[in-house]
Amino acid sequence: VGAIARDAGWRSVIVVSDPFHLWRSALLFRAEGLTVQTAATDDWYFSARSRRYYRMRETAGLIAQTLNGEIPLRVWMHGGKW
Repeated sequence: VGAIARDAGWRSVIVVSDPFHLWRSALLFRAEGLTVQTAATDDWYFSARSRRYYRMRETAGLIAQTLNGEIPLRVWMHGGKW
């Protein structure tokens, strides 16, 4: 997606995703050099058990993708601005 955005001359994107995946998605787009706006979908349909599962999964994904360099540490330091 980063290559497509660069080829099209995009500097920013709007990322719409479920609340669990939104932060990691935003960091991945930011790692591609894009300014990111986010919009979360409703999460009322998740059970408590599903919420725990997705929180753990996204935490593991954040750690793994940071350790393997997909999400550089520099994108974590965004000054509160996406």
